[in-house]
Amino acid sequence: MIRLARHRSARVSPRRLRLLYTLGGGKGVSRAAIERCLGKRGGAWRRLNYSTTSGGVTVINSLSGDRREIRPQPSNGLVTWYACGPTVYDEAHIGHARTYVTFDILLRILVDVFGYELEYAMGVTDIDDKIIKRAKESKEHPLNLARRFEYSFFEDMKSLNVRPPAIRLRVTEHIPRIIEYINKIVQKGYAYHGENGDVYFDVSAYESEGNFSYSQFRELQEAHTWSGGGEQGNESTGKRGNADFALWKGFKQGIDHDGYSWDAPWGRGRPGWHIECSAMATDLFGDHNLTVHSGGVDLQFPHHNNEIAQCCAHSGPEGSWKDTIWLHTGHLHIQGLKMSKSLKNFITIKNFLADYSADELRIYCLQHHYASKVDFTADGLLAARAVLKKFKELKARIEYISKQSSGFSENVLEVSELSGEFSNLKLERALLATRKRVRSSLADNFDTPTALSALLSLATTAQRHLDETRQEMPLSIDALQNVWEYISATFTNLGVIEFSRTGGLAMKETKADRGGADDLVESIASCRARVRGALKGENLDSDRMQKVLSWTDKARDDILPLLERKLKDLPDGSYRIDKWTAKQQKQELGKSLRMKESQKEREKALQEEKKFITTTPPEQLFRRETDKYSKFDDQGLPTHDASGEEISKNARKKLAKIFKRHKEKYDKITTSGL
Repeated sequence: MIRLARHRSARVSPRRLRLLYTLGGGKGVSRAAIERCLGKRGGAWRRLNYSTTSGGVTVINSLSGDRREIRPQPSNGLVTWYACGPTVYDEAHIGHARTYVTFDILLRILVDVFGYELEYAMGVTDIDDKIIKRAKESKEHPLNLARRFEYSFFEDMKSLNVRPPAIRLRVTEHIPRIIEYINKIVQKGYAYHGENGDVYFDVSAYESEGNFSYSQFRELQEAHTWSGGGEQGNESTGKRGNADFALWKGFKQGIDHDGYSWDAPWGRGRPGWHIECSAMATDLFGDHNLTVHSGGVDLQFPHHNNEIAQCCAHSGPEGSWKDTIWLHTGHLHIQGLKMSKSLKNFITIKNFLADYSADELRIYCLQHHYASKVDFTADGLLAARAVLKKFKELKARIEYISKQSSGFSENVLEVSELSGEFSNLKLERALLATRKRVRSSLADNFDTPTALSALLSLATTAQRHLDETRQEMPLSIDALQNVWEYISATFTNLGVIEFSRTGGLAMKETKADRGGADDLVESIASCRARVRGALKGENLDSDRMQKVLSWTDKARDDILPLLERKLKDLPDGSYRIDKWTAKQQKQELGKSLRMKESQKEREKALQEEKKFITTTPPEQLFRRETDKYSKFDDQGLPTHDASGEEISKNARKKLAKIFKRHKEKYDKITTSGL
């Protein structure tokens, strides 16, 4: 069953209905009821797989460096997770993709692999100096711009098969709560009024209390700026200390937008950057009930450091997420450099998806530990593509064999009847070992590189099993099908669309969309394979054989491309079908034409070389170059240059080699009569 928990929902405004999906065993609540409450665009939800028990996943806490087990909240049995989301002033880029695809993988592991019940929220910064600046440039209201880029961000996430958060917390919909939160910090003496209605967090007052330490993440940074505690945008005057940062920014005429500020006890203005997440997450989860807080490593200091300070100041050291686990994704660089528009290496998600697939990026993320630094390169993405290809080929071979053997019980043999080292028993044992290794790796700080390596090793074992089984003996397909079922289920749980049993969120076309075209493609490919297989055992003359084979090739080369599919014959007689769009076909055609032109140029160069050789006897090779040489020996090798200077010994050796090669070519052509 699906259980509903009641919380504030950022989607429902202005009354902010406290409604949220959770996963668990509630009673009397139907899916239709949930959809009526949340609406078609409500928070994401899904059923939980109860076949596994929760618990057992340990991670490295970014805050302390200690290993911690992820444990559900004792009050409700949920793992509560807050993620810092985007500041919505521009298109999402590949750095966003790395962070949110990676965290999507971690969340899927918790829910789909280990059976945790999850409550996941993401903050969206829709109040910021960058939004105001961009809105002025585009001459639109800041909120309109923020909504436009927020929509674009989540559409990009959908394209990457990233599950949406159950709760989306917008800053603009939490202004009253943020003001209350700031007011409490002011009343406790940890904040003060600056000039022009600004309110600053007082780091000195905070650290003067014996229980507080401001520099939570500071030691993790190689360098940082103390102006405004890393506040986004320009600071005004009136600060007491360089490390102090804005909780509230007073309205500045000529800078701020009239319709983008709110009334507060300190004057009209808007929240500072750091206070937003502290107030919204505390409002949703309370002072004690946040299991995980996540973001990119660049947010550790000052943003998350300041969040912790604000929460401690607001709720005290014992009620301020003291048990919260902090997780951060590593930096992403483009060929060793930080991504920047000025460096012209700024890659939006939309531009990325024009050249690569969502699955290729997800495999790329799986190949790197979530906390590791990633250098984003084309070679790395091609390596991820090769990994996908390996699994596609295994899938194609197993499907082909399964179809060939369906309905024939005699195709199942005893283990003793199989030749080669890799029997079905050994394949089943390899599968069991892989299951154990993958599960233990994912439970160990989400070690996806090791888990992916185990899956690749299993795929290699299955391929060797296929290769080394005697060709004349039918295969027992049970073990192979078990292997593929496990690989497919694991990739489904990790969000890989290609092998998903449900198709994934980002599938742009389905069988229904294509009107059954995939069934037609499969029928053509299967029929072609059977015809070619049957011809191998027939005594047909070469002309008849070639004619029939040419018909099968015509189906491959002329018909399937119209259906945007490419068929590749595999060495064992099976085949693989790949998607082949019109754009890809055009690109390959252009490449083929360029290769033909290049071949023509090479042939022309060879003809010119041949003409030169046949019209130039060896003894005349250098004598024609009177601008370089003046004297020659009996063979025609130069002895003096054009100025009369004797040619050096080394230079004569090089000329002798050129002479020898020319003479060999000349003799070969003239004696053969070519």
